[in-house]
Amino acid sequence: MIIIDSARKHYNRENLKDEDVLHAVKYYIVKVPNFEGDIDKTLYIGTDTSVRLLEVIIVENIAGEEVIIHAQKLTKKYIHYLEIIYGDN
Repeated sequence: MIIIDSARKHYNRENLKDEDVLHAVKYYIVKVPNFEGDIDKTLYIGTDTSVRLLEVIIVENIAGEEVIIHAQKLTKKYIHYLEIIYGDN
């Protein structure tokens, strides 16, 4: 799995490392394929090594490799995916 540099733009502010992002993908809670209507884009919501919720967006490149293009702590924009599965209690 490849992590492009632009996916790391939130790393310093949010104290993230590559291993945190890879952990969130490997042990995801929610996986949203065909994210935003793009067949090659998938959203993962999972925990990092400190059990913080992360949002990670992966695309498949032309060679079929998974490329992480976005990673940061879970934002309000995507929290509804957890509510769909677990309810909003």
